[in-house]
Amino acid sequence: MNPLKKIDVTKAATAIIILGLSALVVLLAYQNQRLKSRLETLLKPPEMLKVGDTTQTAHLLTIAGEGLDMRFGGNGGGSIFFTFSTTCPSCEKSLGLWERIADSATNHGVNVYSISLHDTARTRAYQLAHNLRHRVYIVRDTTFKMDFKIAYVPTTVLVDSQRVVRAVWTGLIDSTRSREILDKIRRANAR
Repeated sequence: MNPLKKIDVTKAATAIIILGLSALVVLLAYQNQRLKSRLETLLKPPEMLKVGDTTQTAHLLTIAGEGLDMRFGGNGGGSIFFTFSTTCPSCEKSLGLWERIADSATNHGVNVYSISLHDTARTRAYQLAHNLRHRVYIVRDTTFKMDFKIAYVPTTVLVDSQRVVRAVWTGLIDSTRSREILDKIRRANAR
């Protein structure tokens, strides 16, 4: 074989490999940008209800399966709702203090809604297993989490009679948070 042809073949092969690797680098850089963009979207904190937001009517089900729309008027005291999951440890740990909050809210003329994100059977079993005294409701439509901007459980929201959000709490209800919620209920009712 001619040594010049061997050199030409080697150069051509090297050039093809370099072009191929260059194309691969460009493709990987493009994919990296797309992944970074998706990751930023996923890591961005979800939008949640804020004080001053106006809420919609929630369509709920009772444990017996009857439809019910969340009321906001009450005796002028508005409503408080506690959204939970039957599989959430923080929700379970919050139940005792939530019962006290629900009792106090009821005594202050505030409508109380404990809203499960799970189906009727799981919610009924959860209510019985935890001996919950207050009424528990189930989300009737799939847009509830989006409409009420529920990104975390438990989420507790105090809404006045005009459907305006007065306070939002996410996460475990401990004794400090319980006192804060009870104080907000008392102050909201005193207006």
